[in-house]
Amino acid sequence: MDNSATQPTSRMLLKRRLRRLVANVSYYSGIAWIWHRTITRSGVRILAYHAVEEVPSNSFSVSIKNFEAHMAAVKERCHVLSLGELATHLKTGSPLPVNSLVVTFDDGFKNFRDNAVPVLTRLGIPATCFVISSRLDDESGEFLSREDLSDLTSSSLVSIGSHSVSHVPMAGLSQTTLENELGKSKEELSHATGGAVDLFCFPYGTLRDFDEASVKGLADAGYQIGCTSINGVNSLSTNPLKLRRTKVEWGDDPATFQKMLSSALDIWVVVDYLTGFMKRKRELNLSKSA
Repeated sequence: MDNSATQPTSRMLLKRRLRRLVANVSYYSGIAWIWHRTITRSGVRILAYHAVEEVPSNSFSVSIKNFEAHMAAVKERCHVLSLGELATHLKTGSPLPVNSLVVTFDDGFKNFRDNAVPVLTRLGIPATCFVISSRLDDESGEFLSREDLSDLTSSSLVSIGSHSVSHVPMAGLSQTTLENELGKSKEELSHATGGAVDLFCFPYGTLRDFDEASVKGLADAGYQIGCTSINGVNSLSTNPLKLRRTKVEWGDDPATFQKMLSSALDIWVVVDYLTGFMKRKRELNLSKSA
């Protein structure tokens, strides 16, 4: 990632203000408490991170300091499941523990290995990292290598999922291209890890980025799980190939994150639906190899 961009942009600052405002209004009005007690407490929240850096380089990155505080709160307040364990609950219908939570990372940046894994290991928190298979051994050095994947999966705490071959939206792809994006990435990552890869995360993951054909493609390719970027909490009745996640971003300090765990930012799904029908503006250009 580009660590030269250390100063937050005006858009990042505005979004931080909006997220904190929404969280505070929802939390202190009691709306979040009611929602949490009646709906989300019995479901499972999936956190979506991208990068963990000393100095965040964009709005999708969090600082190491904030990440440590986030995970300490998760350890104290939540029953943490691996994504594989969640898949079993969804398949069998066995009840979820109260305040269940899953930790995931998108894109497969090397700072997951360097900055996130040490914190997760110290606290005993499992996590899934979704990797773009075409970026393995990327010349930039920003992404995980095949050797990294082998080392990471030697720990029972880390699982690897597919984020496609090229990090392009799955919606509207031809059948041949879709099968390649899903099947080839699965094959390459399975070879790199030495184990089965049946977890997937839709690139970008908004309403514009996946469709029923791509969801069917996941099932046909043998994936058990498909994660989106639509905000919210999942229940046992949620389609396991269209799971919602709670995005964690640059401006989410420990206080905001604590409110997030109490459902104070679940209303952010309204923003997801509004922006889903607007032109996508990408702050991370990860499709250059497509």
